[in-house]
Amino acid sequence: MIIETGAVLRAHEYMRIERPPLLWNLSVDPEPFFRLLGEMISYGLTRGNELGELTLKADNITVGLDGPPHPGDYVGITILGAGDWSPEQTWPLGPGLEDSFVTPDLHEAAIGADLHFAYSRVLGPDSGSVTAFFPASVDPG
Repeated sequence: MIIETGAVLRAHEYMRIERPPLLWNLSVDPEPFFRLLGEMISYGLTRGNELGELTLKADNITVGLDGPPHPGDYVGITILGAGDWSPEQTWPLGPGLEDSFVTPDLHEAAIGADLHFAYSRVLGPDSGSVTAFFPASVDPG
């Protein structure tokens, strides 16, 4: 199913929004996608942010033959804000490295979504983010 990424961003305008001028659509099942997005936002709130202090960012990403995830076109969805976002992690999880991706609830949501790759990052002493890659629909029709 195709979800208009711009509509997702407009529905969350109470947050800070970052996006490119031309944005690809998501090619995902809506229910698991929105559950995962909700868990990502929830995690940002538990870092000590108010909802309006969080940034929701969308990016068009093309992965070549050499990088994770598999080659292809993706829409990267990121939640970023202040606070302690450690430890840094990647999805899918490496064997024996972590019990869950970021939080148990976010981990369960990631399992249910068509999530190809994700990571959490510490961006500075008091800021960080979590980003998820979803298949893109680059067909303009």
